[in-house]
Amino acid sequence: MLTLYRRHRKACPHRDDRYWKKCRCAMWCQGTVGGNLRRQALKTTSWERAETLRREIEGGATPAAEAVKMPEALKAFMTDCEARKLSKSSLTKYKRLSHRLEAYWGKRAVSDFTHTHAVEFRSQWKLSPITSGKELERMKTVFGFFVQNGWINKSPVAQLRPPVVRQSPTLPFNDDEVAGIIKHCDPRSSVFSRVLLHSGLRIIDAAKLTPDRVTGDALFLYQQKTGVPVRVPLPPDLVKDLGKLKLVAGKYFVTQSERPEAIAENYRLKLNRAAKKAKVSNAHPHRWRDTFAVRLLEKGVPIETVSILLGHTNIRTTQKSYAPWVQSLQRNLESAVRKTWA
Repeated sequence: MLTLYRRHRKACPHRDDRYWKKCRCAMWCQGTVGGNLRRQALKTTSWERAETLRREIEGGATPAAEAVKMPEALKAFMTDCEARKLSKSSLTKYKRLSHRLEAYWGKRAVSDFTHTHAVEFRSQWKLSPITSGKELERMKTVFGFFVQNGWINKSPVAQLRPPVVRQSPTLPFNDDEVAGIIKHCDPRSSVFSRVLLHSGLRIIDAAKLTPDRVTGDALFLYQQKTGVPVRVPLPPDLVKDLGKLKLVAGKYFVTQSERPEAIAENYRLKLNRAAKKAKVSNAHPHRWRDTFAVRLLEKGVPIETVSILLGHTNIRTTQKSYAPWVQSLQRNLESAVRKTWA
């Protein structure tokens, strides 16, 4: 509960409460909000305006006179992200979201952004369910930062529910499809595809591959998402072919640009063209990674080991995508069904 009062100037002739309507001294409020003591200037001389501001403060809003504008808040958030040394790709995604938020909300106060506005803002997204879910998580992080700084008392996006994602089944390449795609690749793209096949690397990680990662017949993996180091043996012929590649900027697969994102996009296009020539549909680069995982699981390798090799942050991610290929699980399921026959 907050109480309003005027903070009279020393020379104010209206200190007597009988003359408060004539007084033009600044209005202040004092009391408790949410169990916390609060005393602040309302930066107005109008009692009516002060009443409105008092109700806003008690309701959880920041007075308009002190409210932080959206551009200022987003700039502070991006400064914090840079200080936390986030990856370049993460910073790019947060910058993109910041530009969209600023374009939608303009220079209005962050405290005026409500749940209704959050729903309207999300309705403008033209994204897939998976991408939309990740964007929503980033948006919750942004407004969580605003809450931590005291610019808002409650996140307006906290109650937004993520979109329903219907997980498509994992579809690895079969041996004929792998041979067909590699056959129609140029020599460097052929080596690139075989690295994906035998290491399970994401395409962005393969694009940054350097000779110091290959020691003897093993590839030292450093998964970008988890940062977990792992050594994976490579076939001798693949190690030999890697050694024959001419390095550009100290990397195996640089062609034009040295940026990993540009390298990955270049090889994605090349592999897609080779897949079309081989009459293989939906040849997304991630299917090479799926093929690597499924080949291991079909040989009886524990899913926990496969999860480490893939660099998943949680084994549930591996189970969700590859459970149908776990041989021990399938044998147990078949055994359970056969028991019902007796």
